[in-house]
Amino acid sequence: MINLPMPYPQELIYSTVARYKIRAGLISPKQLLDDVFEDRGVVATVDLPCHLSKIANHYPHNRFNLNYIAYQHTLFPLYAPFIPESRRQECLRWMANHSQGSIHLAIGNNASRLPSIKYIRYCPQCFNEQFKDHGEWYWSRIWQISGITCCSKHGKLADSSVEYRPNSRHDFIAPTPHNCVIKQQESVSEDDRFLISKITELLSLAEQPSPTFEQWTIFYHGLARSSNCIRGSKHIDHLRILENEPPRYCRRVIYLSQAALS
Repeated sequence: MINLPMPYPQELIYSTVARYKIRAGLISPKQLLDDVFEDRGVVATVDLPCHLSKIANHYPHNRFNLNYIAYQHTLFPLYAPFIPESRRQECLRWMANHSQGSIHLAIGNNASRLPSIKYIRYCPQCFNEQFKDHGEWYWSRIWQISGITCCSKHGKLADSSVEYRPNSRHDFIAPTPHNCVIKQQESVSEDDRFLISKITELLSLAEQPSPTFEQWTIFYHGLARSSNCIRGSKHIDHLRILENEPPRYCRRVIYLSQAALS
């Protein structure tokens, strides 16, 4: 058992492994994979990593189990409510061991219409707070969500020089002053603040069985009916929704929801 750092609140498990690399004074990505996973084929995945059972085993007395890590330190909670329960369970099994890309396909991530993130992102002022509280920086998961462009407290997120899906797929890279430049940030709009609050609610959900597609259909039909956007007896009137000109933040929430469910 190695001395893997405890993950900070909302820290990506990718970031925790990267911090271990620095603390252990490791230079070689292969040595890092040997230490943490005992497997040099592990891919350093930011959003939905696998081999989490190996991570959990490094903590004493099973302090963190697989599901806790998946729900607290990856982006899995964003997708879990929108996929069937059998698929949710299968995804957790993949995250425990091997996936070979299956999990991204199973949750619809590969078909998403949202633009993909090219570089791992950060909030400069959050980094200042992290260093004051912990003496080091780490990657927060809320920064790495497609469609989110701001930190709710400080302003626009910045791109690091660390690629989100690099060609060198086996290296875990921690944030440093070399790859993250501290700069001034644009302020947060009310639309962005609202969107971030809803994403934060999703990330804060406790693990639970996923609703069925039928349950989601009933929910959305009820929402459309309460807004007088039903055509005939059961069809949603999409043109009326557009004509009602919902606030811009509502359109963005609808867009994110559709992308997650596609």
